[in-house]
Parts: sequence; C-alpha cells; structure tokens
Amino acid sequence: MADDVTHKGKDRAAQRLKRTMNKEQMSQYKSLETMKERAEFLLEMGVTAKANIIGLDVVCQAFVGETALPVTAANDADAIANGIAWLKEKAGHNA
Repeated sequence: MADDVTHKGKDRAAQRLKRTMNKEQMSQYKSLETMKERAEFLLEMGVTAKANIIGLDVVCQAFVGETALPVTAANDADAIANGIAWLKEKAGHNA
C-alpha cells in the first residue's frame, strides 16, 4: 500500500512537471498578442489546483503550471473547474 501511495505521488509530480512551461513555451506565450490567444494557450497547458494562503486564509487556487490564476475555491475540483471556466471566458467561449 505504501508503494501505491508513493507511485501516485510520483505520478502527480510528473503531471505537474509536464504542465510547467519550458523556455520555448514561455516564448510562444509571450508572442501571443490577444487575451483570447493567451487563454487558449493556457487551456491547452491544463489547469491544476493546490493549496495557497491568501491573506491568512488557506484556499485552493487554480494554477497553470507554476503560474497562479486569480481563481480560488473551497476544494481542488472546484478551483480547477473555476479556473477552466475563467480561461474559457477570457478566450470568448460560450458556456
């Protein structure tokens, strides 16, 4: 069972690394001129969530790679859903 937990932790770490922007991706992102293009790019990268402290409150915050989005929630699932919805709104997607 401990091996299973360790394996799951390694899988999560690998997923986070895949979503961290490398230099080429950051260069691509910086070259995008519109909010729509940037939001689409971030949606393709994928949204995750992790605990963060804002003020003195612990919240779950949406992230793309290591970059925090201005979206929080009470739990990871809601933070991810809210982050995706926020990016879709910025990209001009209809709900």
